[in-house]
Amino acid sequence: MASKLSVVEPTQSYSQETFSGEVELTPAMNWFFKQSFTAPSHYHQSVLLDVSESLSTEVLQTALKQLLLHHDALRLRFENENASYQDGEIIDDFFLEVEPCSSGKSILERARETKASFCFSDSLLFRAVYFEGSQPKLLLVAHHLTVDGVSWRILLDDLASLLNSINQGQPLSLPLKSASLHDYQEYLASTSQHAFETEQQYWIDHSVDPLDLNLTNDYELANTGGLIHSVLIWITQIMKSMQYSIPKYRIFYSRHLR
Repeated sequence: MASKLSVVEPTQSYSQETFSGEVELTPAMNWFFKQSFTAPSHYHQSVLLDVSESLSTEVLQTALKQLLLHHDALRLRFENENASYQDGEIIDDFFLEVEPCSSGKSILERARETKASFCFSDSLLFRAVYFEGSQPKLLLVAHHLTVDGVSWRILLDDLASLLNSINQGQPLSLPLKSASLHDYQEYLASTSQHAFETEQQYWIDHSVDPLDLNLTNDYELANTGGLIHSVLIWITQIMKSMQYSIPKYRIFYSRHLR
C-alpha cells in the first residue's frame, strides 16, 4: 500500500504571525458557555509525562514558553463569554511549577490541587508542574477550550522537537502553523446552511445500524463480552504505541489524571 501512496502538498498557506486580540467563539465554545456549568474553569485535560533526570527545569521552561508562543490557542483568555488571544509577551508570566520530594505530597494530590486552582481570571489556562524524584515527571494541564485529544499529540511532538533543538544547540523552530480560529470562523461564515444540511444527510444515509445489545441468551452475552474484550485489548495496544522518544529525553504518555 505504501508504494501507492503519494505526498500531497498543502494547497493553502496560513498566517504565521502571533495572533492577539478578540476572536469569535466557535460553535463548540458557544455550546460550552450555554451549559452554565457550576465551575466552567475546571473543565480541563491533562497528561503526565516521564522525563529524564538530565533534563533541567530551565530547559523545560524555555521549551514550554516557546510552545505557548507558537500555539496561539494556548494563550486564549475567556472573560464574560468572550474570547481573545493574549499578546506573545504573556509567556513571560508563565513559570514551571516545581514540586520537591520534601513536600510529601503525592502526584495525584498535587495534580488535583493544580486543577482545582484553574480560573478564567488566570493569565494563562495552561499549567505545568515538575515533580522531582528518582523518576521525574511533568504534569501538563490545559483548559478543554484550548486543547483536545488530537491537539495533545501535536503539542507533545512539538515539545519533543524543541527539547531536541535545545539539546543540540540549534535555533528553536517548529512546523508552520495550520488554520487558526480566525480561519475556521471565516470558513463557517462562507459555508451555507444548505451545505451543512447536505453533509448531515450524507452521514445519516451512510451510518451503520446501531449495535443491538438486546441479548436473549447467555451465549450471545458471552460472545459480545469477548468482542468487547478484544476491542479493549486493541485500544490498549494503540495507547502503548503512542509514545514519544528523543535522544536522552524520554517523553511519553504515562497516564491521564482525571
